[in-house]
Order: sequence, then structure tokens, then C-alpha cells
Amino acid sequence: MNYQFIQFGKLVRFCKLAIRNDPLLIFKADDFTTIKQDLLLDVLKKTKDSERPIKVWDRLMEWSIAQSDDRLPTDIKKWTNNEILIFKELVQPFLSYINFKKISPTDFFRKIRPLKNIFDVDFYIQIIEYYSFNASQKGPGK
Repeated sequence: MNYQFIQFGKLVRFCKLAIRNDPLLIFKADDFTTIKQDLLLDVLKKTKDSERPIKVWDRLMEWSIAQSDDRLPTDIKKWTNNEILIFKELVQPFLSYINFKKISPTDFFRKIRPLKNIFDVDFYIQIIEYYSFNASQKGPGK
């Protein structure tokens, strides 16, 4: 067997082990926005209880913008209702795998609340109730 192929096999095993140990490594990749939806969804399923859900959210925003074929501007403050619907369509499969209760109230208010229309009404009410009744007493994730 060629030495190059042996080295490549070792590299593949190393990468698989690294991703298995910390699936969120994929979110740090420079070409993260090119990852296929199925792979990204698989990673999120494995990291549902991540301690860094706001980082996951931020990267999903970037990924969705890249997947939108230039239909979503990078400045979300300028998004129209139609653009929010486009984002909703792209991010919907991932929402149940993000633990919104571990996001700080400040991050939730700044980054997620403006996009409240992407959520199912009952789900959004549950999140708001959590922040209203729990976050002030003990903080997110504690």
C-alpha cells in the first residue's frame, strides 16, 4: 500500500475521532457555511445539550444566509417579513435541537426575539415563560 494512502487513512481517523469527541468543532470550520443540511442536522442532534447554544445560533444564522442564494441580507436588522420567512424555512429543521433556555436573557433579547415569527407560537410562549419566571431567579442553564 502506498505511504500516502496510509497517512490519509490516519488523518481521516483523527478527524472522525475529533468530531466524535466534540461535534461542535464543525462550527469552527472556515467553510462551515458550505456544510450540507443533513450533516449539520446530524451534528446538532448529537449536541442538543450544548453549553454554547448562542454560538450555535450565531453560526446557524451565518449558514442560513449563505444557503439563501442571496435572498437574505447579512444585516438581519433590515430583514423584511418575507426574508424572515425565508430564514424560517432554512432554520426550521434545527430549532428543536437548540436549548434556548441555556441562552442568556440578554442574548435572547438581542438575537432571537427579533425573529420570534420563526417559532411555533406555543414553543415561543414556553421560552418566554421560562425567561419570565426562571431566568431572573437563577440564570440560564443553572
